[in-house]
Amino acid sequence: MERILKSACYRVNHNGDYNRSFQTRLRRNYRSHPEIVNLFNHLFYNNQLLPLAKENVELICKKWSRLPNTKYPILFHSVDGIAETENNSTSIYNWREIDVVIHYVKDLLKINFKDFKITEDDIGIISPYKLQYIKIKNALADHDLSKITIGSPETFQGSEKPIIIVSFVRSKTRALGFLTNEKRLNVTISRPKSMLILIGNAETLKINSNFKFIIDSCIAHKSFIKSAFAEKPDTLDELLKKLKI
Repeated sequence: MERILKSACYRVNHNGDYNRSFQTRLRRNYRSHPEIVNLFNHLFYNNQLLPLAKENVELICKKWSRLPNTKYPILFHSVDGIAETENNSTSIYNWREIDVVIHYVKDLLKINFKDFKITEDDIGIISPYKLQYIKIKNALADHDLSKITIGSPETFQGSEKPIIIVSFVRSKTRALGFLTNEKRLNVTISRPKSMLILIGNAETLKINSNFKFIIDSCIAHKSFIKSAFAEKPDTLDELLKKLKI
């Protein structure tokens, strides 16, 4: 399919014009908050999309006290965590990010507006790494939160949630692996209708231009934070686990 789409009849010129005899482009986005659309529109669609969602997609960000800018529904929380592996696994996980994910979920579930209440079904959690989303799922189960959809970007392909929380995991590495896959990143940031919470190590992720744009956008909108929650010291069990004792 990708090879066919590179044919001359499917090309778009520098003015954004294309042969309408061969293609119809879906440009109207009725799903997401305009600022969320603007993000993936700039990165992946050459600003061709038209954000046309109803105003009710803005309700959550206007009411949630944790959001630094109530007009900007994208929050980047920079976490100085450590990416770890387990025996016989090529996947990685990051306990600091898992802690922050749990904090946000619990806080969001306290939202109770006059018209509706945030439920577990309103929240989706994405991580590109299998080990991370498995550990997030187990951690949520420990808090009796088992109805939240959790998985990889592929899990959410074609679906949507009012709120999406993302844990990128990679930290203090010189390469980002498949985090640089633009199709997966596009799916990840285009799933939320009302709010997008991104959790990762900003210094690590900024080596990629797409992540740098996302982070810089959050900084410009005063929606970038580094320590919304006090990171609790490691318990003895956590220290022993990290030391592989």
